[in-house]
Amino acid sequence: MKILAIVIARKGSKRLKNKHHLLLNKKKIICHTLDLLKQFKNFEDVIVSTNDKEIIRLTIKKYSKFIPLQRSEKLSADSIKPYQVIRHVFKWYKNKIGDVDGIFVFQPTLPLRTKSTINNLINVFKKNNMKKSVISVTLAKEHPEWMLKIK
Repeated sequence: MKILAIVIARKGSKRLKNKHHLLLNKKKIICHTLDLLKQFKNFEDVIVSTNDKEIIRLTIKKYSKFIPLQRSEKLSADSIKPYQVIRHVFKWYKNKIGDVDGIFVFQPTLPLRTKSTINNLINVFKKNNMKKSVISVTLAKEHPEWMLKIK
């Protein structure tokens, strides 16, 4: 089974400048995701889709098995939805390398995911013969009415 991992890392956040380069436990936020993905053999390839030249250089230098894919300015606009970027990466991959059976998408702004979570997602995906989408969520510890809401 061929599974493609796509890391979507757009430069130009309006709310948190250079968020992918901010440090969390003395490591860039994006490196948490890339270091975790280095541990997996389940992915046919890992594509890092970005318009950030620093992330492309980092990928080439430190994550040489990953494929950095320069994202166009059109695909880097605020109005672009993640599915549009994923579709673009999939079409590019299919034309240049080949088809895949599934796609896993990783957002660097979720750096605390674990190897065990990803393994569980892969197992669920394979168990369902790729007929269903899989998403990771966490159980709420409080009633939604008591949670803080971001508006």
